[in-house]
Amino acid sequence: MDGNGERLRFACSRGRRLAMLVAAGVLAAAAVGAVLPGWYAAAVPAALAAAGLGAAGLLAPSPVLEVDGVEFRYTHGRYLLRRPFEEIGAYRIVRGRTRSLALYDYRGRPMAFPSLKNRRATRPYLPLTRGTRVAEVERFMALAGIAPRHQMLAADGD
Repeated sequence: MDGNGERLRFACSRGRRLAMLVAAGVLAAAAVGAVLPGWYAAAVPAALAAAGLGAAGLLAPSPVLEVDGVEFRYTHGRYLLRRPFEEIGAYRIVRGRTRSLALYDYRGRPMAFPSLKNRRATRPYLPLTRGTRVAEVERFMALAGIAPRHQMLAADGD
């Protein structure tokens, strides 16, 4: 943190999800246009399908990370997680199909979080989105003053 208690906010991108939904709408329009005679018969249903899929992509929640001098917040739709900022010692970005954020305490132990959809008791990471760039998350965490896990482990060895 920069010391003056400003709130830092990072919203994960959802561009790919929206692009995929619009592309699906265009494909649906092409399929309807191929089946029905005349382009005008397919124009209205296709436009409605594309608009509906695009609106669904805009309404889909994307994760938001917030840090102020007191707490760390992760919001994903109605799911809200708050942790005291002092408890967070390091982070790690879990790479995969969908990026995730793992947080660790000062002893290097992973923090456990309640499941987003009550499918299991706890999870060791917070899901981000596919389109989230690793460099942007690293920049946000550096501004917040949270070190990457490998740096924390290297500092313990000194």
